Amino acid sequence: MIPSHAPPHTIHELLKATSSLFTNKNVKEEFEQRIKEYLQTDRYLTTSSGRRSLYIALKSLKIGKGDEVILPAFTTDIVPMVVRETGAMPIPADAQLEDYNIDPNSVLDRISDKTKAILTVHTIGCPSDLKALKDICDDHNIFLIEDAASAFGAKYNNKPVGTYGDFGIISFGIGKSISMGDGGGLIVLDDELFKRIKDTTLKEYKNSGKVFLKIFGSIMLSNPQLYGIVGCRTKDMIVSHQYDNYTEEIIDDQDISLLSYAIGIQEMKSEIFERRRKIALGYTEILKKFDDVYPPMEKKIAMRFIRDIL
Repeated sequence: MIPSHAPPHTIHELLKATSSLFTNKNVKEEFEQRIKEYLQTDRYLTTSSGRRSLYIALKSLKIGKGDEVILPAFTTDIVPMVVRETGAMPIPADAQLEDYNIDPNSVLDRISDKTKAILTVHTIGCPSDLKALKDICDDHNIFLIEDAASAFGAKYNNKPVGTYGDFGIISFGIGKSISMGDGGGLIVLDDELFKRIKDTTLKEYKNSGKVFLKIFGSIMLSNPQLYGIVGCRTKDMIVSHQYDNYTEEIIDDQDISLLSYAIGIQEMKSEIFERRRKIALGYTEILKKFDDVYPPMEKKIAMRFIRDIL
């Protein structure tokens, strides 16, 4: 049985990251510097999760009861769930068939005097039409939030996604472009807003041992032989409970583990973005030969995960 996705790590890479903690005492600083250099901005913060980053962004923009946030109808459940936690109302807009992203024309149809922001999700690593969305936001004096949780590594006009909007959301959880076991990132456009958010610093690090076991288990269960026996059932069980504690996760201000940072450094040193892109394009070439199958087509940027195309 073929796993729906496999972790980008091997056991050797996991052990290598673990051993690096004995020699590198500045893994957080090194990781964040690599991220900032890639994003070409200093206004980046690491958070406990992508959903935590989204909640911080919404609250920082004072979005709450009586406000509306336009978002794609085709997206993961957690996106509108986090919006609702602020008291605001998520307003779904249609998705485009060509890339499964939010349709700017549908967005225009849903703007009201209660609209406070457009929350675009770069679906399966394909960038949204950021120029059109940014123009809409400028014309109507509303905010633009980019959910790049599944698209870190993608670019729009040679600029990293997540850096166009007022906020950019990144996730480093299992199955994401950079998979560190847990964690998220927040990109902030406004300097003053960034300084205020930065003052709410993260608390003590999470336990590296738990992250080690989480990633080790993911590697083992992704083995095609084990996956067919227990991996698939384990994944289904985890997925069925993935939102059980989301209200606690969005206010979790604990820092991620040092092991997560060490793994992130390894990932950023690798050619993982280009490798994923080549694999995705290969699948696209195969799938587009079938009738009634519409894989997202590359325009200016890379796609991300093969499991998302399938």
